Amino acid sequence: MKSYGIIKLSDVDICTGPALTLLEPSEALIDSIRSEGIVEPPVVLRTDAGFLPVTGVLRLKAAMILGINETGVIIIDNEPYEKAILMAIHSNLCGRGLKAVEEALYISMLKKYFSEKKAANLLQIFSIHRNRNIFYECDIVSGLNPEILGKFAGMSIPWIILRRFLTWDVKSIELILEIFANIHLSFSKQRILLDYIENISGLTGRPAHEILLNENTTEILNMQNPVQRGDRIMESLRKKCFPMLTKTREKYKQYLMQARLPSNITLTPPSGFEGKKFRLTASVTSTDELKKLAADIKRLASDTAMASILEL
Repeated sequence: MKSYGIIKLSDVDICTGPALTLLEPSEALIDSIRSEGIVEPPVVLRTDAGFLPVTGVLRLKAAMILGINETGVIIIDNEPYEKAILMAIHSNLCGRGLKAVEEALYISMLKKYFSEKKAANLLQIFSIHRNRNIFYECDIVSGLNPEILGKFAGMSIPWIILRRFLTWDVKSIELILEIFANIHLSFSKQRILLDYIENISGLTGRPAHEILLNENTTEILNMQNPVQRGDRIMESLRKKCFPMLTKTREKYKQYLMQARLPSNITLTPPSGFEGKKFRLTASVTSTDELKKLAADIKRLASDTAMASILEL
């Protein structure tokens, strides 16, 4: 049941759902409420302890900032909390939309109150996210520090970036958010930086915050071309972290050029040059090509460059 009423803002628990409070009200909204008051009443859910915001949470926060004591609201009585969650989601989707981190939090709430199967159906109805595989990741998001969640939401970080942070430690997340906030990176620049950090972290085992503190961020972001970026990163890491492997690769390339393999023959070294099994593959389309292949293999069997390759 809904009714209109005047309530004290001190009776509203602004930090407990179902409306999310990750964002802060804009200056424009604060100025509007300062001059006009709250024109459209927020919706609140009555509980034994007071009221919980369902819609209009930013209007309520703006009013609190301005020191307003009372405001008119639409009060919901005798309704379960889970129904209020659906109202809050629907209101956001029809209004300003949902940030990626807000989607993640709502997905965790839906899973908690409605079971995974029903949550999946509700997600289809509300068009938040159709991939049920993200439920676990959303639970990780819901366990993050509220201040970090607020930064994620305030910077409108998309889901594809957000989910990559879920394996990072908290210190690394805080540092990358500080970088994002201070230099206002575009989506493509964010990905350049993340690719670089995760490549180095994967090869060296160093946590992201150590890499961020020790590397030149500007130089990383100037690597525009993805292929160039990847080649430069991997090559520098190989030389730095695996000097013996790097020397072996260089010798292999040198000997391979000296051996002059025909175009229809490919030689593949073992992974990391561990072990001695090189794979020789060839392609033929006729008997004549097969005879020529036999002659080429016979020549390679006595080639000194090939012998050097097999001894690497």
